[in-house]
Amino acid sequence: MDWKPYAAALAATIAHPGSDWWVPIRETPRHPLVERWFTPGEHGWTAIDGPADEQTWATAAYSDTTLVTRIGPVHADHANIGKPVTGHPTSSSTLPSLVVTGTAPPSPAGDSATIW
Repeated sequence: MDWKPYAAALAATIAHPGSDWWVPIRETPRHPLVERWFTPGEHGWTAIDGPADEQTWATAAYSDTTLVTRIGPVHADHANIGKPVTGHPTSSSTLPSLVVTGTAPPSPAGDSATIW
């Protein structure tokens, strides 16, 4: 997969070129960390197999979106593709922008704009 354009687009969405996060976001492959995830549907949650559709995988892995990885006790890595799982989400990948804002260095002005 040619992931670098997707990583660059994610960096442009959630960071700025001068930030400490710009280079790590642009140069770190995210897709191997979430190969399968769930999407909600009419009859429950359906597992998506990223490697089976690299375009969908890249779009999901490099978006500023939380990807649900577990429904109740069922992890997406062990779910049957095409067979919906019912229940509530119990685990997910972290929203990339939350990581960036939640671990940002304190503001030099000392204001409360930084989330801790």
